Amino acid sequence: MQPAWRGKKRRQIRAMPRSLLQLGGQGPLALQDVTCTNANELVAFIPEFGPYTPAGPGLEVAVDSHDTVTAVSETRGEAVPAGGHTVQATGNDVAKLRMLAPVGAKLKIGTGLAGQGGKMLHTDKATSVVNGGPVLVKNGQEDVTVKQDGMVHPNDGNSFYYGWVHKRNPRTFAGTDAQGDTILVTADGRSTASLGLSLKEEADVASSLGMVQAMNLDGGGSTTAVAGGTVLNSPSGGAERAVGDALLVLPSRKDDLQDATK
Repeated sequence: MQPAWRGKKRRQIRAMPRSLLQLGGQGPLALQDVTCTNANELVAFIPEFGPYTPAGPGLEVAVDSHDTVTAVSETRGEAVPAGGHTVQATGNDVAKLRMLAPVGAKLKIGTGLAGQGGKMLHTDKATSVVNGGPVLVKNGQEDVTVKQDGMVHPNDGNSFYYGWVHKRNPRTFAGTDAQGDTILVTADGRSTASLGLSLKEEADVASSLGMVQAMNLDGGGSTTAVAGGTVLNSPSGGAERAVGDALLVLPSRKDDLQDATK
């Protein structure tokens, strides 16, 4: 396990579970590592997603860089226009999109971040969001919220729970201590030199380091610690994995950045 990194907490970090919400008869249900398959959806795709969108039944409209609808397709699976985007609809939302977005219409899309209960959260240029879950320590007490955050899958015979929660794996976690310092920890695993941690053991380590709030982040082959462009740990896949997000520690002032790059 790499030594914990400690630093003064410069801003509030909003942590949310890494899971998808699926709507069921009992309301939203968080499920970790499950692809959302809601029957009725509107989804926007930007060029960063890839050159083509997922194919299937439904409706898809292409929108250029001036927010003008340039094409309407009666099936999904189109090229994403450079500088623009597409919007797909499935199920009951097909009729809504067809009415809102004929060729030539203006279709401006806004974005927002919804918190628990659907309430919109205020964001600005300083807002950062990173995948995480479950909670490990809350208000100084170990509180591993595996069921709440979607790590217990109904009717799977506990196989996901065993492999992801109970079994030892490489882990990355973050938290704060009683003084308000931020602590980041990377724990290697899946090798004879480093076995890894279960989530309960991860919570034990967080408590032993003095964390009063702690959360698990992405793990497994994604567990990597980098400083100054150098990988500090031993990723289980043998090399640094290309991942979609990271938790960054950056200088807070321009002169600090210049000093850090010397």
